[in-house]
Amino acid sequence: MNKHLQYLLLTLLIGLFGAPAAAVTISVEPSYTETRQLGIPISLDITVSGLTAGGPDSLGAFSMDLAFGSSILGYDSVDFGAFLGSTDPLLFEADFFVDESGLAGSPSTLYIEEISFLTNLELDALQGSSFTLATLHFTTVSRGLTLVRPQNVVLSDAYGFQLAAPSIDVGRVYVDEPQTLWLLLIGSIALSLARRQRA
Repeated sequence: MNKHLQYLLLTLLIGLFGAPAAAVTISVEPSYTETRQLGIPISLDITVSGLTAGGPDSLGAFSMDLAFGSSILGYDSVDFGAFLGSTDPLLFEADFFVDESGLAGSPSTLYIEEISFLTNLELDALQGSSFTLATLHFTTVSRGLTLVRPQNVVLSDAYGFQLAAPSIDVGRVYVDEPQTLWLLLIGSIALSLARRQRA
């Protein structure tokens, strides 16, 4: 009987206070991008996951710095997702801010933020457990590997209360010119031909 009572109390406590919330994660997707061309566009999504689908706590606002190597990627623009409401100023559902002043540094830093004017119930209806916050658009400018890293991330609910600090998954972009591979291939063919002629 004692064990049954303990089990009943434990079940009651879990029902009253709920199960522990899933960890919220901010990710750069795809997590790895490789290209062999310079001057081509690359788009990366900044996503949030681990929220409760269709219920609290819905995301009402976010802000973050995005650090990346500007010697490898040239920043073009950012598009915000529709999960905090439309950013059309005539609809008055959400507003955003982009600060490009950190792009002159090394590594470059882009600051983005968005705030929703929708109610908690409206956000619950819009949001699932994971969705895209913003899409970053870059152009490849030189060879190398760079991380695209969200930093100083702040997430808030519809009432302005800050959510727990999220875990961060960075993105990696590797750019390598095909000319490098061709030069290596031509060099090795030339060496083998020279060795055959000597033999």
